[in-house]
Amino acid sequence: MVAKKHLLRGQGRKKINPEALDLEFQGCFVYFSETSILYRGGIPLDGMKSIRFLLTLLVSVGLSVATAAQGIDFEAGDFETAQAKAAKEGKMLMLFVCGDVLEVCEIMEKDIFVEKEIGDAFNPYFVSYRLDAKQLEASPYFAGVRILSIPEFIFFDSKGNAQYREKKLHDHDELLQMATSARNKSLHLDSRTARYKAGYRDPGFVQRYLIEMDAAGHDVKVQCREYLKKIPREGLMETENWIIATIGAQSVTDVEYQHILAHKSAFVEQYGEAPVSEFLGGVFSKSLNEAATGQNGQLFTVCKKVAQQLWEP
Repeated sequence: MVAKKHLLRGQGRKKINPEALDLEFQGCFVYFSETSILYRGGIPLDGMKSIRFLLTLLVSVGLSVATAAQGIDFEAGDFETAQAKAAKEGKMLMLFVCGDVLEVCEIMEKDIFVEKEIGDAFNPYFVSYRLDAKQLEASPYFAGVRILSIPEFIFFDSKGNAQYREKKLHDHDELLQMATSARNKSLHLDSRTARYKAGYRDPGFVQRYLIEMDAAGHDVKVQCREYLKKIPREGLMETENWIIATIGAQSVTDVEYQHILAHKSAFVEQYGEAPVSEFLGGVFSKSLNEAATGQNGQLFTVCKKVAQQLWEP
């Protein structure tokens, strides 16, 4: 298993790199694996006594650095209490959504969040809170809020509205930039909503805006439909357009749905069986219910054809 690389930069700053690392420590090279510390060469060690001395010194240095540093101060207790504190102090609330089985989350917790420079960039401006993705999904407080990736950072204003988010960050410099961007109100959803309503339609802007609005619990199905009408069908294979299609397509008669159904194997290869089947099956069930309750014979006929494509051998 490949070890993770921790590159010391400046005053104890660390940056994650997926390659192995040799740390030169007083002429000795020490290889850090994921489970142990192994001697690998350099100045000869004087038996077990020297090995114990080296390991003790390494541990003591690590403890002294951790003690001296003040990283991100994550709040204990429940989310509502943390949000109340943020509102009282006039700060945004930063929610770190992690996964208990993801190694990158553990590495960020142990190696980056503890850095003083990171703490200085977050603590004066944000109240920080960590939450497991499964806890978020089960909490009624976050009804309608979707996670776009793990790990993910979501910033809430004093009213509890998700205003800014970043996903899959794992780098020291990226976190510093995120702390700055999250405080920039021109990047908040409220500001982007104003730009959208004013007619700004840059494709990249619209893609991110619609996806994040939906993830924040806002109903943007109409806006997604408007956007989808303007892109070629082959463009649905692009990740952002695929996500928008899953938001906007509401009926088996929608051209986006029909295109994805006709090219199901390609979408499954790109995005996996589960999300594609969930999307196609969900829209089908909704349309079938509408056909039955509304006695819509035409829609029912389309549903029959779709069923044959969905469950063909």
